[in-house]
Amino acid sequence: MGISVSSLLPRSMQVLRRWSGWVLFLATTFVLCRVGLQQRRKLVEEWHVPAGDGLQYFQLSQELVKHRRLAYGPAPKPLTFSRLPGYPLFLAQVAVRTKTDDIQVHLRHATRANVLLDIGTALLVLLLVRELSADRLGRHVAALLGLGFTLACPGLILLSCYGLSESLATCLATLEVYLAVRAMRGRMILLAALAGIVAGFAQLVRADALTVAPAVVLAILFADAPWRRRLVALLACGLCAAAIFAPWPIRNLRKFGEPHFGSAYWRTINGAPLPPGPIAWARTWGSSAPGESYIDYSFSWNHPVYGYMVTPAMYENEAERQLVVNIFEDYNRGALTPNSGITEAVARRFADLASVRVRADPFRVFVTLPLRRMAELWSPIPERELPMKSTLLDLPARRAWFGHIERALFALALLGAIGLALRRSPSRRRVAVLAASIGARTALFSFAVPLGVTGRYLVEVLPLLVALAACAPFAFTRSVQRPSPLGCLTEKGVPPLTES
Repeated sequence: MGISVSSLLPRSMQVLRRWSGWVLFLATTFVLCRVGLQQRRKLVEEWHVPAGDGLQYFQLSQELVKHRRLAYGPAPKPLTFSRLPGYPLFLAQVAVRTKTDDIQVHLRHATRANVLLDIGTALLVLLLVRELSADRLGRHVAALLGLGFTLACPGLILLSCYGLSESLATCLATLEVYLAVRAMRGRMILLAALAGIVAGFAQLVRADALTVAPAVVLAILFADAPWRRRLVALLACGLCAAAIFAPWPIRNLRKFGEPHFGSAYWRTINGAPLPPGPIAWARTWGSSAPGESYIDYSFSWNHPVYGYMVTPAMYENEAERQLVVNIFEDYNRGALTPNSGITEAVARRFADLASVRVRADPFRVFVTLPLRRMAELWSPIPERELPMKSTLLDLPARRAWFGHIERALFALALLGAIGLALRRSPSRRRVAVLAASIGARTALFSFAVPLGVTGRYLVEVLPLLVALAACAPFAFTRSVQRPSPLGCLTEKGVPPLTES
């Protein structure tokens, strides 16, 4: 008979040991966040730019600040539905809040807010990793690794330097997933309702926030609770999300006669919605290879399409090539007319050609091309998409390192997922929850978006990949409690667990 070594220590010593570990953990967390905050602020001071979408967010947010209207400028410019209101509202009410016609002032405020959002995302990754890890030591170390990896993640660094919605969307998506995973082990209805509230806000920021929904549903279904309780949790989550999101389609229904749930699928640089016909046609040939998105640029800026933009991927034979050229000539005549561009007649011709091409080769449209887009999606963000200059990081000279780091992150995330999936049921289920969100986002951008798909569109799930990567060093190990030389029983007389 024997007792555990810990029971031989005075109770005060046991408490001291326990609390000293927590103090060290919290101190390390504070130091990492402080250093990350300082370095990230230096980066956004060096480089803060709008990109095309950022120009529209500037216009929308300033009109909200000045006149409380969601429009691309003061009256007589009309109200719009072409952009979701979440990020412009965030800029107007939280990040910028001041009236300014200087976009540089706007960008400084917006990118500083992005840094704070990324710190929040990093802390959520720390909490998420603690839900994924099993043994105590591995949980603490892996959580700190997750925090550090998130603060140093190239994709998050790049997006934080732009006046874009990704930093806010990423923080909300990570919070939603964390709440869902945490609900799997207790307070399920409350946490599911909170996840629904976050989901409603996230859906107001970006339409692709819907890709987190499969993870939330799976987490609740996997929870250790009676099925009726799980059903109530799903209902609470859905009702809370709907209550937050509902004012947007109601407003659109009143103003425009249609709900426009997800805003416009694509739009001109001035915010005018564009018809879907050209995109349907692009899905029949677009692989998101470099150079294919030139026509997207022309459509968005209402510029003519030139001959070099017509590539062999767009046609199967000379007759079809001539048909494509004729459609572009019709478009060009409209593009040379102010406020014209893609007419309904041109959009219909694109849609008809898309139907013909789908019937001719459905395997290419639904299998081959999506797989090629998937390869582009899971590649490092190209410099042409999000350039960055920084003396602190020696950019653009060392931009190749961003790609090396992201590839290493993807590999570690895969190892972490495999290792955790080979463990017992709780770890396996949590990995499945994260994989559901990652898989849904991959499927959406591989099938629905034919042009310009890059690693930028993976950024909202980068924290989930970081969480899995942080678990990789411990995923294939098992925590073993060595038996005391004084015996094999604990102080309660129960044999100790030998595995976590």
